[in-house]
Amino acid sequence: MNLNEYFAAHTPKITQEMKAFLEERRAAARPLSEQLVQSLDVIEEFCLRGGKMVRSSLVLLGFELAGGMVTPAIYQVSAGVELFHKHILNLDDMADRDDVRNGGPTVWRTYESLFKDWTDSEHHARTFTEIDGTLMGSFAFEMVRRAAISDAQKLAIMDVLNNHMYFETVAGWELHYYQNHQALADAKEDEFMKGLDLVTSRYTFVGPLRIGMILAGKVNSSLEHALVQYGLDVGLAFQITDDILGIFGDPVETGKAVGNDVREGKKTLLMQRAYHAGSFIDQNFLAEVCGRELGKGELEKVQTIIEKTGSLEYSQQLAEQKIKRAVTVLDNVRLETPDTSTLSVSSAQSAKHVLMQLAQFMVGRKK
Repeated sequence: MNLNEYFAAHTPKITQEMKAFLEERRAAARPLSEQLVQSLDVIEEFCLRGGKMVRSSLVLLGFELAGGMVTPAIYQVSAGVELFHKHILNLDDMADRDDVRNGGPTVWRTYESLFKDWTDSEHHARTFTEIDGTLMGSFAFEMVRRAAISDAQKLAIMDVLNNHMYFETVAGWELHYYQNHQALADAKEDEFMKGLDLVTSRYTFVGPLRIGMILAGKVNSSLEHALVQYGLDVGLAFQITDDILGIFGDPVETGKAVGNDVREGKKTLLMQRAYHAGSFIDQNFLAEVCGRELGKGELEKVQTIIEKTGSLEYSQQLAEQKIKRAVTVLDNVRLETPDTSTLSVSSAQSAKHVLMQLAQFMVGRKK
């Protein structure tokens, strides 16, 4: 099974678990208030509209790599991880003032439209967006709580969500947020890379893979240690590539506006390397546009500077180096299936193959 086949086979089942849970929550909301039903409608449209579903799929891949055979309970936990991710995306959209997510309006933009005739509509939209975000976070933990797994596994999974995919992610997010408001000349590359480690590597890859290990009973195994290294490297490559797409990508393919990272003042590796390698004129221009709306032709000028200074090539090569190391680590993994049944071994081998392909995809993707 290749990467596309794996996602095609499993993401509909993850989506169905989310849909069934949200439908049940909507039924519980109906006797309480119309407004709560409206929140469930907004949440469902946002959560089910699409997206890569990388994190929830990594839960499955980690579990299968350890020889586990996927059951409805595993899908339910994976769906909970996906709802948790949607909760985080909602926070990120508000912080970055993004208009579009996965080809549709962000939650706060949806509420701005719903409250357009109200006085101070922006405030009311943000209020309901925060409320819905709280609901999404609680739904994630509720799905884990309801899953037919052991209590010890539930507590361990909730620990990963709380302390790694939330607490550590917030640490990295705040580090980047403050850095966004620094002058470009004062930004430090090591701080930005630390933020990437926390916000992307540990959140997107290491956390979900660890949840898969918990479900498979492989905590603190040699397999888990290998997957942590794999996740750290692939996560870094993923985010570097994401930053490249944020400046050079096609909005039709990425589903979000290009240039937002510059407008938000993000001190990405691309911007920092371009600034320090640029001419005096280039430095003045990058420092002046970083953190404001871009005028006509200014994004193209940013792109030109990033390319001519070698910043783009450096970032691409770094991402490729990380992927090469991740693939090597994974290639050396010894499969630890709980039995020697043909189905279990085949599932583990397939998961390893898909994880290899996923790593390669991260540096060649267009969205």
